[in-house]
Amino acid sequence: MGILESLITELKGLFGCFTDPRSPSPNLKYSIVDIVLSAFALFFTQSPSFLEYQRQMERQYASSNAQTLFGVEQIPSDNHIRDVLDHTPASTLFPAFKSHFERLRASPAFEKFEVLGKRILIALDGTQHHSSSDISCTSCNTRTSRSGETVYSHSFVAASLCAPGHHEVLSLPPEFITPQDGHNKQDCENAASKRWLEQYGADYAAENAIILGDDLYASQPVCTAILEQNLDFILVCKEDSHKVLYDFISEVAMETVEIKAKTGPNRGQIIRLRFINQVPLNGNKVTLLVNWIGIEVSHRDGKKGYQGAFVTSIAVTANNVAELAQAGRARWKIENETFNTLKNNGYHLEHNFGHGKQNLCNLFATMNLLAFNSHTLCNLLDQQYQTIQQKLSRRETFFEELRTLTKYVLFPSWTSLFDTMLDSLKPRGRPASKQP
Repeated sequence: MGILESLITELKGLFGCFTDPRSPSPNLKYSIVDIVLSAFALFFTQSPSFLEYQRQMERQYASSNAQTLFGVEQIPSDNHIRDVLDHTPASTLFPAFKSHFERLRASPAFEKFEVLGKRILIALDGTQHHSSSDISCTSCNTRTSRSGETVYSHSFVAASLCAPGHHEVLSLPPEFITPQDGHNKQDCENAASKRWLEQYGADYAAENAIILGDDLYASQPVCTAILEQNLDFILVCKEDSHKVLYDFISEVAMETVEIKAKTGPNRGQIIRLRFINQVPLNGNKVTLLVNWIGIEVSHRDGKKGYQGAFVTSIAVTANNVAELAQAGRARWKIENETFNTLKNNGYHLEHNFGHGKQNLCNLFATMNLLAFNSHTLCNLLDQQYQTIQQKLSRRETFFEELRTLTKYVLFPSWTSLFDTMLDSLKPRGRPASKQP
């Protein structure tokens, strides 16, 4: 069984745990597994019309790619899918993220994600995946716009396994920013991030994880929550939000390390790293002591490049400061490789696939993350899939090819589909000219 078939089989077992709001009956046409698989197939192929194409194919061939590729026995209507799935919380799918991590952990590809002596980096950041003044549900957050209009939204704190110099990321379980039982205040990113740490911190402490985050996370409550889970952190630290810290370091001597690139595209570039250990994070009576790193990049032509700073719980030395700084800068991968890909490069995370009245919006966002993970794992672990991605170069192109092929051709397996894609990508010689 290939990687993709294995992933789908694994998810299929999880889909049987979904809540089925329908009255038990031997006459039910669609199983709960078929309903969930049908929804997941849409996100995997990133084709809003995938199910309709497969219904047409079924009428013609008495079978479809929904059946042969995803194992769907009966294809339900889109409305029926939405009505049934609205009753299942998104957290039902969260065990799949742990399984994805463990699958990667057991593979040679995991080495690409190890830094600082077999440690891993997990970037946390919040993002919005729905906003509307008309469509809402019980899980929506609300705010009032300048015009006095009520705006409904959905957001979540995402967690991504990432590494410097490696463009692949793996999504870990999200934590949705949503009204909490027993709380009058609106939920927020910091509160959601602390819930994430409480729930999953111990799992990743066993992997010697380091938490990455933007300046919002460089606060004493969040830093303390990270340390309480036996995790370390490297967090962006801006001067305008950490006045006490910057006033303190302006009056003390710091160690400096300069690195000059002698070869490659950055030849002549100079990276100047300053650092100091055990400085106050804020002006509280009982303040957390952190270690500060400043980075200044100068290009060969004298122009200034990246300028930034981090605070970390890891003791900084002249020997590790460069790697710590590089790890801290990997935080941007959650924005570039995760959010940008999900919103702009084929996954349409902010599209309204169906909002529902209870759980549907967050459930569909979770399915989108799992589809993204499935593609990532295939690209890391499956040579055939990897070759296709390298030849197509863009995920959007892969989805375009997938949509076209599965619309018109019935494939007995994923291997057959990928063989067809690879064959179509082979260079063709020019046809011989006919002699007069």
